Amino acid sequence: MGRTYDQLMLPQDVSPDIEAALEAQLADPLWGLARQLLMGEFEAESGGRPASVESAWSATPVAHATLGDRELALEPGQPLDSVVEAEEPDGSSPAWNAERLEYRFAVEAGSRRLDAQGYDGRALDWYHFDLGSRTEREDAPGENLVQRAIPGRLASRGMPHPSWWRFEEGGIFFVPESDPLPNALSVLLPEFAFLDSIDWYVVPLEGVAGTLQRIESVRVVDSFGIVTQLRPAIGRRDGETWRVFTLSGDDPAGEGGALLFCPDIAANPQQGQVLEEVLFVRDEAANLAWAVELAYQDPATGARVDRRDEEAARLPPPAPPVPGAQPARPSYRLRSELSAHWIPYVPRRLVPADPDHAQIYFRRGRTAADASRAHPQHRTRLVAESWRLQEEALPRTGLRLQRLWRFARKSDGTPLFWVARRKDPHPQEHSAGIEFDFVE
Repeated sequence: MGRTYDQLMLPQDVSPDIEAALEAQLADPLWGLARQLLMGEFEAESGGRPASVESAWSATPVAHATLGDRELALEPGQPLDSVVEAEEPDGSSPAWNAERLEYRFAVEAGSRRLDAQGYDGRALDWYHFDLGSRTEREDAPGENLVQRAIPGRLASRGMPHPSWWRFEEGGIFFVPESDPLPNALSVLLPEFAFLDSIDWYVVPLEGVAGTLQRIESVRVVDSFGIVTQLRPAIGRRDGETWRVFTLSGDDPAGEGGALLFCPDIAANPQQGQVLEEVLFVRDEAANLAWAVELAYQDPATGARVDRRDEEAARLPPPAPPVPGAQPARPSYRLRSELSAHWIPYVPRRLVPADPDHAQIYFRRGRTAADASRAHPQHRTRLVAESWRLQEEALPRTGLRLQRLWRFARKSDGTPLFWVARRKDPHPQEHSAGIEFDFVE
């Protein structure tokens, strides 16, 4: 059986141990250069180095935002996260989706709409946005820009020097010997770091925050004078599309790979006092979900109140022991007592009339017998707004929600204060310890 060109001319190493290959032993370097000349490797087919990059793009400012059913114009220089997260004077948050415990909103740049879903109140960035349907607004003439730059190499910690046979410091990544059966990632990562490190470059692109930029062209001139026109990193195979660093979503024109969104966000916003704190957890033993209120804001004074301390203060003090008294007789209990700051969420079918429809949602309930609509069991606004929760919004690991003050400055130095919501994972097990039908 004949062998292909690659099998004849390229080394083949099927061993997971790459230390021998990294030694790059060579008896006669001149012979290697002669073989390169013979095979035409000096004709810049794969050895050219980018010498300059010319980028051309247009920039359109993001001028409008839609928060729930409210549309507003964005002021230049105001951080977008302060607009999205800020509560109204009455405490409501137009962009907050209480059923999914996250922010949902949209921004517009000309006729292009960008939808944001799943923003949890932490570090708003471009990857929170997807392309939405076109709006009826006319595209304002954007600013056309051209930039020429010398690319720099992409470097990472432990990456080897691109020149072979050079002594370097330690710390380079190797496949650990403790991995008896290397998987795909443990093999691909060293290959990327060692073999492909000289093929990645970085080109700066100056842009104004709060604009949607459309990359018109990227032309690369290598060290041999060859000009290459780069395209977005979008591939299609077997009817599926593969993308890297592109805006996905409603993109019939296929321009998502040419769009670059740089949101105007606050630089290092400061976190202030936490006004409300609630844990949303699942209780598999009780087949329930719970909202555990840890702290709430007193509506009269505005002060933070620890609900656990409040519950402990309401309990009567234990009776002192009476000398010579007989021990209390066992008593039957229908249900164990629960703290009032544990608010239950009961699973309900989305389609009650269809018993085969297995999808559910969580409906807020109560455990306090004296609770009513006028005097509810809950104290926080977060629980009051979330009377219904979608099941997929509450992971089994649990969530922690907070209402807190934030502070930042606009680009002109103007201070901004607002009350925001923040969602964090809370990977701790919690159980209300509820029991039924027992003797105490």
